[in-house]
Amino acid sequence: METEYSIRTAYEDFGDVFPDAVIHFDNFSRFVLMFVLFLAVWVVFPIVFMLAISLQRFFIFMNVDVPSNPQFNNPENYGIDGVINFYITTMDRDNSTLVLADTKKPVLLYMHGVACTRIVPTLTYNVIRKYFLVIGMDHRGYGDSGTNVLPSELGIVNDNIQLYKWVRAKTNNQIYVWGHSLGGALAIHSVRALKDENIVPVGLFLESTFSTMRDEINTHILGKTQKILRFNAVLTMTWIRTLTMTWSHMKVIVEVIVLESHIKFTDTGQLKQGVMSPATEGKASNPGQLMQGVMSPATEGKGRDPGQLRQIFKWLAYFEQTVLEPLEKNGFLFRSTTNILYVDCPIMIMHAQDDNVVHYTLGRKLYEVASTERDLTTQGNVTFHEFEEMGYKHVYITSDPNIPKYIEEFMEVCERENKGKG
Repeated sequence: METEYSIRTAYEDFGDVFPDAVIHFDNFSRFVLMFVLFLAVWVVFPIVFMLAISLQRFFIFMNVDVPSNPQFNNPENYGIDGVINFYITTMDRDNSTLVLADTKKPVLLYMHGVACTRIVPTLTYNVIRKYFLVIGMDHRGYGDSGTNVLPSELGIVNDNIQLYKWVRAKTNNQIYVWGHSLGGALAIHSVRALKDENIVPVGLFLESTFSTMRDEINTHILGKTQKILRFNAVLTMTWIRTLTMTWSHMKVIVEVIVLESHIKFTDTGQLKQGVMSPATEGKASNPGQLMQGVMSPATEGKGRDPGQLRQIFKWLAYFEQTVLEPLEKNGFLFRSTTNILYVDCPIMIMHAQDDNVVHYTLGRKLYEVASTERDLTTQGNVTFHEFEEMGYKHVYITSDPNIPKYIEEFMEVCERENKGKG
Protein backbone atom coordinates (compact mmCIF):
# COMPACT_ATOMS: atom_id res chain seq x y z
CA MET A 1 0.00 0.00 0.00
CA GLU A 2 1.32 3.40 -0.95
CA THR A 3 1.09 6.52 1.15
CA GLU A 4 0.81 9.95 -0.42
CA TYR A 5 2.79 12.88 1.00
CA SER A 6 2.27 16.46 -0.03
CA ILE A 7 5.50 18.41 -0.18
CA ARG A 8 4.84 21.91 1.00
CA THR A 9 8.23 23.38 1.76
CA ALA A 10 10.59 24.94 -0.75
CA TYR A 11 14.26 24.18 -0.05
CA GLU A 12 16.93 26.59 -1.16
CA ASP A 13 20.03 24.59 -0.29
CA PHE A 14 22.89 25.37 -2.69
CA GLY A 15 20.68 27.86 -4.51
CA ASP A 16 18.16 25.24 -5.73
CA VAL A 17 14.49 25.87 -5.08
CA PHE A 18 12.32 22.78 -4.96
CA PRO A 19 8.71 23.38 -6.08
CA ASP A 20 5.62 21.80 -4.57
CA ALA A 21 5.02 18.22 -5.60
CA VAL A 22 3.31 15.00 -4.64
CA ILE A 23 5.54 11.99 -3.92
CA HIS A 24 4.51 8.35 -3.45
CA PHE A 25 6.31 5.90 -1.12
CA ASP A 26 5.52 2.39 -0.01
CA ASN A 27 5.93 1.36 3.61
CA PHE A 28 9.19 -0.49 2.99
CA SER A 29 10.81 2.61 1.48
CA ARG A 30 9.69 4.62 4.45
CA PHE A 31 11.20 2.07 6.83
CA VAL A 32 14.52 2.07 4.97
CA LEU A 33 14.70 5.86 4.98
CA MET A 34 13.98 6.05 8.68
CA PHE A 35 16.51 3.34 9.47
CA VAL A 36 19.21 5.13 7.45
CA LEU A 37 18.40 8.37 9.24
CA PHE A 38 18.59 6.66 12.62
CA LEU A 39 22.03 5.22 11.84
CA ALA A 40 23.30 8.53 10.47
CA VAL A 41 22.17 10.63 13.42
CA TRP A 42 22.48 8.34 16.43
CA VAL A 43 25.40 6.14 15.37
CA VAL A 44 27.54 7.54 12.56
CA PHE A 45 27.65 11.20 13.56
CA PRO A 46 28.48 10.63 17.28
CA ILE A 47 31.34 8.32 16.31
CA VAL A 48 32.64 10.76 13.71
CA PHE A 49 32.36 13.59 16.26
CA MET A 50 34.28 11.56 18.83
CA LEU A 51 37.16 10.93 16.41
CA ALA A 52 37.29 14.20 14.44
CA ILE A 53 38.93 17.05 16.35
CA SER A 54 38.28 19.39 13.42
CA LEU A 55 34.53 18.85 13.79
CA GLN A 56 34.74 19.37 17.55
CA ARG A 57 36.70 22.58 17.02
CA PHE A 58 34.10 23.90 14.60
CA PHE A 59 31.20 23.11 16.94
CA ILE A 60 32.94 24.94 19.81
CA PHE A 61 34.28 28.04 18.04
CA MET A 62 31.88 28.32 15.06
CA ASN A 63 34.33 30.69 13.38
CA VAL A 64 32.28 31.59 10.33
CA ASP A 65 32.24 34.96 8.60
CA VAL A 66 29.52 37.12 10.14
CA PRO A 67 28.47 39.05 8.19
CA SER A 68 29.37 37.27 4.98
CA ASN A 69 32.50 38.79 3.40
CA PRO A 70 32.90 41.47 6.11
CA GLN A 71 34.44 44.75 4.96
CA PHE A 72 36.71 45.47 7.90
CA ASN A 73 38.37 48.41 6.16
CA ASN A 74 35.01 50.11 5.64
CA PRO A 75 33.38 50.10 9.10
CA GLU A 76 31.16 53.01 8.09
CA ASN A 77 29.20 50.51 5.99
CA TYR A 78 27.98 49.02 9.26
CA GLY A 79 26.99 52.30 10.86
CA ILE A 80 30.19 52.67 12.89
CA ASP A 81 31.88 56.07 12.84
CA GLY A 82 35.23 57.10 14.30
CA VAL A 83 36.84 53.69 13.94
CA ILE A 84 40.36 52.68 12.94
CA ASN A 85 40.94 49.23 11.50
CA PHE A 86 44.47 47.96 11.99
CA TYR A 87 46.64 44.87 12.41
CA ILE A 88 49.29 43.76 14.84
CA THR A 89 51.40 40.62 14.81
CA THR A 90 51.72 38.74 18.07
CA MET A 91 55.25 38.64 19.44
CA ASP A 92 55.98 41.85 17.51
CA ARG A 93 56.59 44.65 20.00
CA ASP A 94 57.74 47.23 17.47
CA ASN A 95 54.34 47.66 15.82
CA SER A 96 53.04 51.13 16.61
CA THR A 97 50.02 51.23 14.36
CA LEU A 98 47.85 52.91 16.97
CA VAL A 99 48.81 55.82 19.18
CA LEU A 100 46.97 54.99 22.39
CA ALA A 101 48.82 57.63 24.33
CA ASP A 102 46.50 60.36 23.00
CA THR A 103 43.34 59.13 24.68
CA LYS A 104 42.32 60.14 28.19
CA LYS A 105 39.75 57.36 28.50
CA PRO A 106 40.38 53.94 29.99
CA VAL A 107 41.01 51.25 27.38
CA LEU A 108 38.66 48.28 27.06
CA LEU A 109 39.55 45.03 25.29
CA TYR A 110 36.40 43.44 23.85
CA MET A 111 36.29 39.68 23.21
CA HIS A 112 33.36 38.42 21.13
CA GLY A 113 31.70 35.00 21.08
CA VAL A 114 31.04 32.36 18.44
CA ALA A 115 29.53 32.98 15.00
CA CYS A 116 30.80 36.54 15.19
CA THR A 117 33.53 38.89 14.00
CA ARG A 118 34.74 42.21 15.40
CA ILE A 119 32.47 44.11 12.98
CA VAL A 120 29.29 42.63 14.50
CA PRO A 121 28.78 43.97 18.07
CA THR A 122 28.09 47.60 17.12
CA LEU A 123 25.19 47.82 19.57
CA THR A 124 27.55 47.16 22.46
CA TYR A 125 30.33 49.33 21.01
CA ASN A 126 28.03 52.32 20.73
CA VAL A 127 27.13 52.00 24.42
CA ILE A 128 30.54 51.38 25.95
CA ARG A 129 32.55 53.79 23.79
CA LYS A 130 31.13 56.61 25.90
CA TYR A 131 33.31 55.36 28.76
CA PHE A 132 36.20 53.60 27.05
CA LEU A 133 38.49 53.59 24.09
CA VAL A 134 37.32 50.21 22.77
CA ILE A 135 39.61 47.72 21.08
CA GLY A 136 37.58 44.91 19.56
CA MET A 137 39.73 42.11 18.19
CA ASP A 138 39.02 38.93 16.31
CA HIS A 139 40.34 35.77 17.88
CA ARG A 140 42.65 33.61 15.81
CA GLY A 141 40.63 31.88 13.11
CA TYR A 142 37.87 34.52 13.14
CA GLY A 143 37.41 37.16 10.46
CA ASP A 144 40.81 37.75 8.89
CA SER A 145 42.80 37.18 12.09
CA GLY A 146 45.30 34.36 11.97
CA THR A 147 43.57 32.59 9.11
CA ASN A 148 46.50 30.18 8.91
CA VAL A 149 46.12 29.10 12.55
CA LEU A 150 43.45 26.88 14.10
CA PRO A 151 41.58 28.33 17.10
CA SER A 152 42.09 26.79 20.52
CA GLU A 153 41.44 27.95 24.07
CA LEU A 154 45.10 28.14 25.07
CA GLY A 155 46.13 29.64 21.73
CA ILE A 156 43.60 32.46 21.99
CA VAL A 157 44.49 33.10 25.64
CA ASN A 158 48.16 33.39 24.65
CA ASP A 159 47.22 35.87 21.91
CA ASN A 160 45.17 37.89 24.40
CA ILE A 161 48.09 38.10 26.82
CA GLN A 162 50.35 39.44 24.10
CA LEU A 163 47.69 41.91 22.97
CA TYR A 164 47.22 43.14 26.53
CA LYS A 165 50.95 43.70 26.91
CA TRP A 166 51.02 45.47 23.55
CA VAL A 167 48.30 47.87 24.71
CA ARG A 168 49.99 48.31 28.09
CA ALA A 169 53.18 49.36 26.30
CA LYS A 170 51.26 52.02 24.35
CA THR A 171 49.35 53.70 27.17
CA ASN A 172 49.44 54.32 30.90
CA ASN A 173 45.65 54.46 31.09
CA GLN A 174 43.59 51.90 32.95
CA ILE A 175 42.65 48.75 31.05
CA TYR A 176 39.39 46.84 31.38
CA VAL A 177 38.35 43.56 29.75
CA TRP A 178 34.88 42.69 28.40
CA GLY A 179 33.87 39.20 27.27
CA HIS A 180 30.62 38.08 25.65
CA SER A 181 29.45 34.44 25.59
CA LEU A 182 32.43 32.23 24.67
CA GLY A 183 34.46 35.44 24.74
CA GLY A 184 33.58 35.69 28.42
CA ALA A 185 35.19 32.33 29.13
CA LEU A 186 38.24 33.42 27.13
CA ALA A 187 38.35 36.73 29.02
CA ILE A 188 38.28 34.98 32.41
CA HIS A 189 41.03 32.58 31.38
CA SER A 190 43.10 35.45 29.95
CA VAL A 191 42.82 37.51 33.13
CA ARG A 192 43.86 34.48 35.17
CA ALA A 193 46.88 33.95 32.90
CA LEU A 194 47.82 37.63 33.23
CA LYS A 195 47.88 37.22 37.00
CA ASP A 196 50.63 34.62 36.60
CA GLU A 197 52.73 37.47 35.20
CA ASN A 198 51.68 39.89 37.97
CA ILE A 199 49.43 41.85 35.61
CA VAL A 200 45.92 42.73 36.80
CA PRO A 201 43.28 44.63 34.79
CA VAL A 202 41.20 47.25 36.55
CA GLY A 203 37.91 45.43 35.96
CA LEU A 204 36.27 42.53 34.13
CA PHE A 205 32.85 42.66 32.42
CA LEU A 206 31.15 39.33 31.64
CA GLU A 207 28.08 39.28 29.39
CA SER A 208 25.93 36.21 28.75
CA THR A 209 28.69 33.74 29.51
CA PHE A 210 28.72 30.29 31.11
CA SER A 211 30.32 28.39 33.99
CA THR A 212 32.05 25.58 32.08
CA MET A 213 31.70 24.13 28.60
CA ARG A 214 30.53 20.88 30.17
CA ASP A 215 27.78 22.76 32.04
CA GLU A 216 26.81 24.63 28.90
CA ILE A 217 26.34 21.44 26.90
CA ASN A 218 24.73 19.48 29.74
CA THR A 219 22.28 22.27 30.50
CA HIS A 220 20.93 21.89 27.01
CA ILE A 221 21.21 18.13 26.97
CA LEU A 222 19.19 17.77 30.16
CA GLY A 223 16.84 20.67 29.42
CA LYS A 224 13.23 20.65 28.29
CA THR A 225 11.88 17.56 26.58
CA GLN A 226 10.90 18.45 23.04
CA LYS A 227 8.95 16.45 20.48
CA ILE A 228 10.66 18.21 17.60
CA LEU A 229 14.39 17.77 17.09
CA ARG A 230 16.11 20.59 15.30
CA PHE A 231 19.03 19.85 13.04
CA ASN A 232 21.52 22.72 13.19
CA ALA A 233 23.08 24.04 10.01
CA VAL A 234 26.27 22.06 10.37
CA LEU A 235 24.66 18.64 10.63
CA THR A 236 21.95 19.38 8.09
CA MET A 237 24.28 20.53 5.35
CA THR A 238 26.97 17.98 6.17
CA TRP A 239 24.47 15.14 5.98
CA ILE A 240 22.90 16.38 2.76
CA ARG A 241 26.28 16.81 1.12
CA THR A 242 27.14 13.18 1.83
CA LEU A 243 24.11 11.85 -0.03
CA THR A 244 25.11 10.50 -3.43
CA MET A 245 21.78 11.13 -5.07
CA THR A 246 20.20 13.47 -7.56
CA TRP A 247 18.69 16.70 -6.29
CA SER A 248 15.15 15.39 -6.82
CA HIS A 249 15.83 12.23 -4.81
CA MET A 250 17.50 14.28 -2.11
CA LYS A 251 14.43 16.45 -1.81
CA VAL A 252 12.17 13.42 -1.53
CA ILE A 253 14.20 11.97 1.35
CA VAL A 254 14.28 15.25 3.24
CA GLU A 255 10.53 15.71 2.94
CA VAL A 256 9.69 12.21 4.10
CA ILE A 257 11.92 12.72 7.13
CA VAL A 258 10.18 15.97 7.95
CA LEU A 259 6.68 14.53 7.64
CA GLU A 260 7.26 11.17 9.28
CA SER A 261 9.75 11.94 12.03
CA HIS A 262 8.77 15.52 12.81
CA ILE A 263 12.36 16.68 12.39
CA LYS A 264 12.59 20.35 11.68
CA PHE A 265 15.52 21.70 9.69
CA THR A 266 16.55 25.18 10.77
CA ASP A 267 19.10 27.84 9.81
CA THR A 268 20.34 25.87 6.82
CA GLY A 269 21.49 28.98 5.01
CA GLN A 270 23.97 30.01 7.68
CA LEU A 271 26.45 27.25 6.99
CA LYS A 272 27.43 28.73 3.65
CA GLN A 273 29.44 31.45 5.32
CA GLY A 274 32.67 29.87 6.46
CA VAL A 275 35.23 27.09 6.49
CA MET A 276 37.86 26.08 9.01
CA SER A 277 41.53 26.73 8.48
CA PRO A 278 43.52 23.61 7.56
CA ALA A 279 46.70 25.04 9.05
CA THR A 280 48.66 23.55 11.93
CA GLU A 281 48.06 24.73 15.49
CA GLY A 282 50.68 26.74 17.29
CA LYS A 283 52.41 28.69 14.54
CA ALA A 284 54.10 31.71 16.01
CA SER A 285 53.56 35.24 14.81
CA ASN A 286 50.01 34.96 13.51
CA PRO A 287 48.33 38.21 12.53
CA GLY A 288 45.59 39.44 14.82
CA GLN A 289 43.30 42.11 13.44
CA LEU A 290 41.96 44.73 15.78
CA MET A 291 39.47 47.51 15.59
CA GLN A 292 39.68 50.65 17.70
CA GLY A 293 36.31 52.20 18.31
CA VAL A 294 32.97 50.48 18.62
CA MET A 295 31.08 47.40 17.35
CA SER A 296 27.65 45.64 16.51
CA PRO A 297 24.20 44.48 15.80
CA ALA A 298 23.00 41.22 17.03
CA THR A 299 23.87 38.64 14.51
CA GLU A 300 26.24 37.20 17.08
CA GLY A 301 24.81 34.11 18.70
CA LYS A 302 21.97 33.73 16.22
CA GLY A 303 23.64 30.82 14.50
CA ARG A 304 24.40 27.89 16.77
CA ASP A 305 25.98 27.35 20.12
CA PRO A 306 27.77 24.23 21.39
CA GLY A 307 24.84 23.46 23.66
CA GLN A 308 22.57 22.78 20.70
CA LEU A 309 24.21 19.37 20.47
CA ARG A 310 21.41 18.40 22.84
CA GLN A 311 18.90 18.97 20.07
CA ILE A 312 20.24 15.88 18.35
CA PHE A 313 21.92 13.70 20.94
CA LYS A 314 19.89 14.27 24.12
CA TRP A 315 18.71 10.64 24.12
CA LEU A 316 22.13 9.06 23.64
CA ALA A 317 23.21 6.82 26.49
CA TYR A 318 26.79 7.25 25.31
CA PHE A 319 26.73 11.04 25.01
CA GLU A 320 29.39 11.39 27.70
CA GLN A 321 31.81 9.07 25.88
CA THR A 322 31.24 10.37 22.35
CA VAL A 323 30.86 14.11 22.96
CA LEU A 324 31.90 15.43 26.38
CA GLU A 325 34.99 13.31 27.01
CA PRO A 326 36.50 13.83 23.51
CA LEU A 327 35.98 17.60 23.83
CA GLU A 328 37.80 17.73 27.16
CA LYS A 329 40.52 15.35 25.98
CA ASN A 330 41.25 17.71 23.09
CA GLY A 331 41.49 20.78 25.33
CA PHE A 332 38.05 22.34 24.84
CA LEU A 333 37.56 22.91 28.58
CA PHE A 334 36.57 26.53 29.27
CA ARG A 335 36.42 25.92 33.04
CA SER A 336 35.40 29.42 34.05
CA THR A 337 34.31 28.44 37.56
CA THR A 338 37.90 27.41 38.21
CA ASN A 339 39.63 30.22 36.34
CA ILE A 340 37.53 32.94 37.94
CA LEU A 341 38.92 32.01 41.37
CA TYR A 342 42.23 33.50 40.21
CA VAL A 343 40.77 36.80 38.98
CA ASP A 344 42.03 39.60 41.26
CA CYS A 345 39.93 42.52 40.03
CA PRO A 346 36.26 43.51 40.41
CA ILE A 347 33.86 41.56 38.20
CA MET A 348 30.48 42.53 36.74
CA ILE A 349 28.32 39.69 35.36
CA MET A 350 25.22 40.29 33.21
CA HIS A 351 22.70 37.70 32.00
CA ALA A 352 19.16 37.73 30.61
CA GLN A 353 16.60 35.19 31.79
CA ASP A 354 15.41 34.71 28.22
CA ASP A 355 18.90 34.00 26.87
CA ASN A 356 18.30 31.41 24.14
CA VAL A 357 21.94 30.38 23.74
CA VAL A 358 23.49 30.23 27.23
CA HIS A 359 21.00 29.52 30.01
CA TYR A 360 20.91 32.27 32.61
CA THR A 361 21.42 29.78 35.46
CA LEU A 362 25.00 29.31 34.24
CA GLY A 363 25.66 33.02 34.65
CA ARG A 364 24.15 32.83 38.10
CA LYS A 365 26.32 29.81 38.95
CA LEU A 366 29.42 31.70 37.83
CA TYR A 367 28.42 34.61 40.07
CA GLU A 368 27.84 32.35 43.07
CA VAL A 369 31.27 30.76 42.68
CA ALA A 370 33.01 34.11 42.19
CA SER A 371 31.25 35.75 45.14
CA THR A 372 31.58 32.89 47.64
CA GLU A 373 34.85 31.18 46.78
CA ARG A 374 37.01 34.27 46.19
CA ASP A 375 38.24 36.66 48.86
CA LEU A 376 36.19 39.75 48.02
CA THR A 377 38.36 41.93 50.21
CA THR A 378 41.63 41.15 48.48
CA GLN A 379 40.45 39.94 45.07
CA GLY A 380 37.69 42.39 44.26
CA ASN A 381 33.93 42.74 44.45
CA VAL A 382 31.48 40.79 42.24
CA THR A 383 28.31 42.39 40.85
CA PHE A 384 25.53 40.41 39.16
CA HIS A 385 22.75 41.90 37.01
CA GLU A 386 20.04 39.45 35.97
CA PHE A 387 17.51 40.78 33.47
CA GLU A 388 13.93 39.55 33.34
CA GLU A 389 12.44 38.28 30.09
CA MET A 390 12.45 41.51 28.11
CA GLY A 391 13.53 40.22 24.71
CA TYR A 392 17.26 40.78 25.31
CA LYS A 393 18.06 37.11 24.84
CA HIS A 394 21.75 36.45 24.09
CA VAL A 395 22.91 39.66 22.45
CA TYR A 396 20.69 42.62 23.39
CA ILE A 397 21.54 43.13 27.06
CA THR A 398 23.48 46.32 26.35
CA SER A 399 20.29 47.87 24.94
CA ASP A 400 18.83 47.96 28.46
CA PRO A 401 18.49 51.60 29.59
CA ASN A 402 20.13 50.80 32.92
CA ILE A 403 23.39 49.55 31.40
CA PRO A 404 25.10 52.99 31.41
CA LYS A 405 24.29 53.34 35.12
CA TYR A 406 25.59 49.84 35.83
CA ILE A 407 28.82 50.57 33.97
CA GLU A 408 29.35 53.85 35.81
CA GLU A 409 28.71 52.24 39.21
CA PHE A 410 31.06 49.39 38.40
CA MET A 411 33.78 51.78 37.28
CA GLU A 412 33.42 53.61 40.61
CA VAL A 413 33.91 50.29 42.41
CA CYS A 414 37.01 49.59 40.33
CA GLU A 415 38.40 53.05 41.02
CA ARG A 416 37.77 52.61 44.73
CA GLU A 417 39.32 49.17 44.98
CA ASN A 418 42.05 49.86 42.42
CA LYS A 419 43.45 46.36 42.69
CA GLY A 420 45.90 46.81 39.86
CA LYS A 421 47.35 49.36 37.52
CA GLY A 422 45.51 47.77 34.64
